[in-house]
Order: sequence, then structure tokens, then C-alpha cells
Amino acid sequence: MVKLIATDTLPEYGFFERDLPIHRNSELWKTLYRKRSSAERVISRLKEELALKDVKVRGLDNVRIHAAFSLIAMLTVALVAFRTGNGNRATSVNSFRF
Repeated sequence: MVKLIATDTLPEYGFFERDLPIHRNSELWKTLYRKRSSAERVISRLKEELALKDVKVRGLDNVRIHAAFSLIAMLTVALVAFRTGNGNRATSVNSFRF
């Protein structure tokens, strides 16, 4: 039997949030959420700009090597961009293609 809960008795943030270990309005939540957003942007860039969406190699070790080279390429682009005074191009691998 399913017990129904009256919606007027639910907390302001929703029913499931009362059991969360970190409250959404806390500074810790905001900091962790920003880090998650940054990680998702990096993963998206790796997939779209550095061919990790459709990996053409076989085997787990080869995929790891491919991913490592992609990360090295991304970090190299950022390093070159900052050292040449083009910090605005640090996030785009495409801006350094010929």
C-alpha cells in the first residue's frame, strides 16, 4: 500500500532534500557544484574537440593512452595560450589548429 503525503506538509526545498547530507544553500554545496560544472565542461571539450566521443582504438589500455594524450594536448594548449598572452584562447583547442 502506498502512503500519500499531503503537498502542503513538504519542506520548502522538496521532500528528498531533508535527507541530504549537504544542504543546497550552503557554501559547501555551491563550491562542490561549481567543481562539478567545471569537470563537466572539461569532459565535454574532450569529447567534442579531442575525439573522445568516438574512440577508434581498441582495448582499455589504448583508450587510456588516447585519453591521456587528449588531456596533455588540452593542458599544452592552455599553457601556450597563457605564455603567449592569449589567455582567452586557453579553453579552445580549435583556436590553435592550422
